[in-house]
Parts: sequence; structure tokens; C-alpha cells
Amino acid sequence: AQAVRARAASAQAVAAALSHEAAIAQLLVPVDDVSALSAEALAIGLAMSADFPRYAEVVTSAVEAPATPEPSRLMLLEILSGNWQFPEAREAVEHVFATAPPSSASAAYAALALAEQGEDIAAELLDRYPGLAPAQRGVYLRALAATGSSDAVPFILQRLSATDDADALERTVAAEMLGELASADDADASSALMSTIATYGALEAGSTGPVPDDAVAMRAARALGRIGGAENIGLLLGVAADTDLTTDTRITALEALSDHTSGDGPLAERLQRVAKGFAASGRGQSDRERFESMVERVLQ
Repeated sequence: AQAVRARAASAQAVAAALSHEAAIAQLLVPVDDVSALSAEALAIGLAMSADFPRYAEVVTSAVEAPATPEPSRLMLLEILSGNWQFPEAREAVEHVFATAPPSSASAAYAALALAEQGEDIAAELLDRYPGLAPAQRGVYLRALAATGSSDAVPFILQRLSATDDADALERTVAAEMLGELASADDADASSALMSTIATYGALEAGSTGPVPDDAVAMRAARALGRIGGAENIGLLLGVAADTDLTTDTRITALEALSDHTSGDGPLAERLQRVAKGFAASGRGQSDRERFESMVERVLQ
């Protein structure tokens, strides 16, 4: 680790003296993903971000060049989004969003950068969505949420409940975004999240329907806790007590209640009853200990 840090520090010192041509040459070295970028390439990226006016031409030309490997392009988009005060940065991100294949990672992250900066691209995101590869749908959902569009919550609800080609990652992001956007009186959001918990947090798969995936159910439980409100708190208590759900799903429901229990005597009493019911439920010792520990944390 020390050798890697030393190599990166040395490369960063050299990066400041690189010509534009040499910098681009480093960024064009093929790699499979961002984690495989060389220390030299990462150091060049840091130098470019810290001194963007000097490197603006390099960054914008490289991010738009067809030959730039996708991992390098994603790093360059990060640099551009961090230097939004410069018009050429915004224009380069807009160019990537407009010209890159919609299902590419660079188009998705350009969309997210534009949305987070307040650009009104909701209609374009919705238009692209049906043709997206599953790997990019989550990023597009995050971008749609960031636009603040009135269409965001209804569409995200639709994707959470979709029975066609939605996958676990898409549902996980949809649940998370509902937790950020939905209001406590949105009965449709609460219902969809509860349905997701029941379907994906089930102990056993039914004869038909999707295979349980409690990572999806756990994110839905967290979303209910983030939305809050008396109705959703009651729903989370029901999840924690539901013997048909996985232990991890039930523990996550408890965790989601932790911001709502302070000074609430009746809720604390209900939690203690839930804890006693779990202790007598026949789950394994490790599960019982984890559940009891979470109840104690929530009640502190």
C-alpha cells in the first residue's frame, strides 16, 4: 500500500509538468474498469481537476474523443462535474449526454451530472429509459430523482413494482429514491414498498413469482423509515414482527425505526413485545442475538 501511495505521489508531481499530448496518451491506455486505472492516470486526473483552467482543453477533448476508454471517460466526467463553474465543463458533459450511446456508462453518468446541476432533462431521461441496458437504469433513476420532476415519483413507483424486466439493482435504487422523494402521506409509495418487502424479503420463494432477494427488501424497509410518518412506523413494526420474512429484513426494519423511537413509550413497549416474539420463534441463536442487539440499539 505504501508503494502504491508513493507511486501515485510521484506520478502526481510529474503530472503537472506533462504536455497535453502526454497527458492524453496516459488517458488512452486501455483498461477494463475505473479500479484498473494506473496510478499515473489517476494522478493526472487529480492534477487536471486541481488546475482545470490549464487542462480544460485536454479534458474536454479527451472526454469527447471516441478512442478514450470508458473508465478514463468516467474519470474525466467526474473532473468536469467538479468544475461546473467553467462553461466548457458544462458543454462537454452536455456533449457526452447527447452523443454517447444511451446505455453506456458515460451517458448515464453525464445524465446524473447534468441533473444534479439543475438541468431540465427529465423528459429525455424518460424517453430513453425503455431502451436502456439494465446496468444503467439505476443511474438514470438517480438522475430522474435529481431533476425534481413531478414525473419522478410516479415513474419510480412504476419501476419498483414492474413485473417485466426490472432487476434487483433497479428495484434497489427505486426503493432508495422513493425514500428520498416520497411524502409520509403517499399511500401508493408505502404500499409499493411494503409489497416489495413481502415479495423479496420472504423466507422461501413461492411457486410462482420472483426469487426472494432480501437486499431489495432491506432497501425498501430503509426507505419506509426515511419517509417516516405514523403509518409507516406502524408498517415497519409489522415487518419486524413478520415471521414470514428473513431475519436480515426484520432487523433492517428495526434499524429503520431508530430515528423514530426517542421518547416514544408506547413504541418502545411494542418493540419489546416484538423482541420477545422473535426470541420464542425458533430462529437460530445467532439470529436471535443479532435481533436482540438491534432492539437494544434502537431503544437506547
